[in-house]
Amino acid sequence: KFLESLRAKFIELLQSDFSEVSMRFKPIMHMLLMIWKHSKFFNTPPALALMVRTLCNDVIEKARDFLGGTGEIFGAEPKDACEKINAVLDVCRSLKADYYMYYAVAKTQCEHNPWMADRGNMFKRLDLFITRCEDLLHLCRTAQQFEKLITVVIGGIAGAILTQDSEDIAKQFALALNKMRELQYDVLDVQKTQFEADITRFTVSVKGLETRVGKVLGQGFEDCDT
Repeated sequence: KFLESLRAKFIELLQSDFSEVSMRFKPIMHMLLMIWKHSKFFNTPPALALMVRTLCNDVIEKARDFLGGTGEIFGAEPKDACEKINAVLDVCRSLKADYYMYYAVAKTQCEHNPWMADRGNMFKRLDLFITRCEDLLHLCRTAQQFEKLITVVIGGIAGAILTQDSEDIAKQFALALNKMRELQYDVLDVQKTQFEADITRFTVSVKGLETRVGKVLGQGFEDCDT
């Protein structure tokens, strides 16, 4: 009966809108604690780890559906993409926070058989997914900043040249971003480890462009002073 009740909680989560997913965590954790306290067969660390990993996998799939994959993330306005990725990160982090809340409860209510802390396998896939989303969030925030260069007009003696430089930087950034848009795999799939090389290449390109932006702005301020 414990597993049937838990299965019903999982189904509720899977059928929820993404905005309601985090509300399902505490009832699930409570059910896991009841199973831990009263079941003779499922109150072992491997059983708990399996159930938590299953929960993590369900949440990851809900998050991937919500974000929509490579095309939707890179096709959206950077501001909108940032908001959705932040929402996903909030949900994923709240799942771990709720686990550790009930982990503390189990330490006091089940002194002789408390829940275990994660030793690297229970939240491994969730942690990889969080890191992937953090990388994508940084990319989208960077895109927001570089968008502003398109409308920059710099005055002063060298204003026309510096404005042209800023436009060129914006175009170079667009080329780097397009390479990410054209990736032939789902960037939300943590099994696609080639993403690490692709995001590193993008980050290196951006750092070079940020240096150029700094020089352009510095020259523009110097011209204003003179």
